[in-house]
Amino acid sequence: MVIDSHIHFGKVMNLELPEQDLIRYIYEYKVDYAIISNVSGIEFDDKMNEIDRARQYPQIQLNKRTADLVKEYPERLKGLCWIKPHGEGCTEEFERFVEEYKLYFCGIKVHPYHSAIKITDPRIIPYILLCQKFNWPCVIHSGSSIYAPLKAICQIAESYPDVKFIMVHMESTQDDTKIIESIKKLPNLYCDTTWMNPKSIVKTIGSCGSHKVLFGTHTVSNGVHTADQYLDMIEYLKTNLRGKELEDVFYKNAANLFRLEVKHKAKNIFY
Repeated sequence: MVIDSHIHFGKVMNLELPEQDLIRYIYEYKVDYAIISNVSGIEFDDKMNEIDRARQYPQIQLNKRTADLVKEYPERLKGLCWIKPHGEGCTEEFERFVEEYKLYFCGIKVHPYHSAIKITDPRIIPYILLCQKFNWPCVIHSGSSIYAPLKAICQIAESYPDVKFIMVHMESTQDDTKIIESIKKLPNLYCDTTWMNPKSIVKTIGSCGSHKVLFGTHTVSNGVHTADQYLDMIEYLKTNLRGKELEDVFYKNAANLFRLEVKHKAKNIFY
């Protein structure tokens, strides 16, 4: 079984990740379950210029589309609420939306870089409290961003020990020593495999345990076949990890953290 914990879709400015590509990926690669989020919530572009708010998608609208897509494929998909802390914030209206549509979501996605906001900013806290309320993980884009450095992520994880934090991209740094030490030290801090060096993954598992790493591909950021760039990594993991460790990484950890009931089981190309 495989659960891909890191998949995007949506459209903003010149970035377009079609929903059809997401669905095609799941069926073509025989992925059992996927955690999806809508990039239409991006507030700042890659050059850190704020996108004209008239061209942005409202926070509720973009997450409603995520919920609608999950409704279409309830046995294969679950959503992360993509938040807009800079331009909108965690309003009472948004909280009511989350309460109404909570069955279609399993966590909140924070992208500090594309919201130009530090992970420790007070505007983030109400969203973390929602995670606490619904027993959801808080998924944080790290990627060596000045807005979510390791120290800040650890600070927020220490401040909210009842919330599980998934540091996707593992801060994308060459020196993984301090990151691995932090993941080992903090029981509520996890990471995923996207953009990670295979040796770092094995090193993290060896030091922190196989329960701390989730499989993710960042599909469909480079099209339907984005996951192909992870095939060598997967072969490395299959060579260097034992059976239980592989099961943890490829599906058990995601099932436990996101509290998923996965009914579909297929023989996929990954594991």
